Amino acid sequence: MATHLLTSFSSLRLLRLPLIVLAVCCCLSGGGCMSKKDRAQLFYPQAATNRAATATAMAAAWRNQEIKLDDCLDMAFDHLENDSDAASIAFAGAVLDFAAEIERELPQQPEYFILWMRIGGLAGHSATTAYNLGDFPAARSLVLAGPRKWQTDKYW
Repeated sequence: MATHLLTSFSSLRLLRLPLIVLAVCCCLSGGGCMSKKDRAQLFYPQAATNRAATATAMAAAWRNQEIKLDDCLDMAFDHLENDSDAASIAFAGAVLDFAAEIERELPQQPEYFILWMRIGGLAGHSATTAYNLGDFPAARSLVLAGPRKWQTDKYW
């Protein structure tokens, strides 16, 4: 009886091993284990072709808790600093449009003032980058882009 239990336990253990290996392989290959930051990065190339559609898709992903606004803001600032090209300007615009789309769902309490200042900072930085590249229409569309909340005297 004891040997039968040991044999059953060993075979159960052997059956679990392939499942564990499969789960680890799925995670390493990116199947279902992408971080929110990695998912947000997928929107970068899309923004260059359709800023409005990208913003809408980002808002949907945010509502599904697949991406974070903070990661998108960080990424937009990083691309503007490191690339300073049309793609980084388009992505910043998409992030600002995305923030405007979810404005009512964002925290409105006074302790979140830094979030609103960051959004306003992205609008200013992206507009300046567009202006320096000679893209005046983009600069005009970005200088006051994003939610209206950051544009109040309270934040300046």
